[in-house]
Amino acid sequence: MARLLDILATRHPGASKRTLRQMLAHERVTVDGRTVIRADTEVPEGAHVALGSKVAAPPAADAVKVVYEDRHLLVINKPAGLLSVASREPGRTSAWASVHKYLARSDEEPLLVHRLDKAASGLLVFAKTEVVQESLHETFARRDLERVYLAVVEGQPRTDSGAVTSRLLESDRRPYKVRSLHAGDPPELGKRAERACTHWRVIGRDEGRAALLVRIETGKKHQIRVHLSELGCPIVGDRVYGGPSFQRLLLHAALLRFQHPVTGAQVLTISGPDPAFRRAFPRLPDPLPSGFDAGCP
Repeated sequence: MARLLDILATRHPGASKRTLRQMLAHERVTVDGRTVIRADTEVPEGAHVALGSKVAAPPAADAVKVVYEDRHLLVINKPAGLLSVASREPGRTSAWASVHKYLARSDEEPLLVHRLDKAASGLLVFAKTEVVQESLHETFARRDLERVYLAVVEGQPRTDSGAVTSRLLESDRRPYKVRSLHAGDPPELGKRAERACTHWRVIGRDEGRAALLVRIETGKKHQIRVHLSELGCPIVGDRVYGGPSFQRLLLHAALLRFQHPVTGAQVLTISGPDPAFRRAFPRLPDPLPSGFDAGCP
């Protein structure tokens, strides 16, 4: 076996050891599809070592765009690379910080209703009062809403639609990956696992990739990423779960439909994906189909 740092030094003779260690720290290096950050990792002979492209710097907090607002709540379009909330300090870069800055003149406090992965983009809801926040939390908990995502995946699903239902389990050690519970897992792991259901529908196929609309009825951590990976079609840009390297994770929260907690009216927000999706998948439908009629068993 050889040390990973030595393999990288051989393949990139112009790079300093410091630069190579930074590549590892920034999670750009994979061994057989698994992200590795330790320079002293022993790599078996024949293992596939790959270096991903540089990850773009997180967008500025004020780059977030408001797509819906009234005096009770607002919905924003979070860009990829931005945390939903880093801390409650206004100076920290996050979607919460962006909304805090946006609402500063009105002295309203943004209250996060749900989260999106840092690497994902799309629709994110904030309440302006604790009463509205609590009501929306109940709406999400009852699954009394529609959430549709767009994903570009590597590989071709065998059918044009389907569902994945499993019990998800997060590891208790770094890198804290999530996986489905297996039949042979110890009983104590089953106590920690939570049911998750993901429905998907193919809206385009092109040269070994597919574009999917995905609807979730449960909002578990990394749910879509894990289920599509276990389907054999990892999301492009998702190196954590076996996807090919790309400039960003091609997962976008495209549609959100729910009943307004105060007025009772239906709130429907739609967000188109950024140009990176079309660069990876030129045959992406424009506009995207709206809505997704499916249910989980």
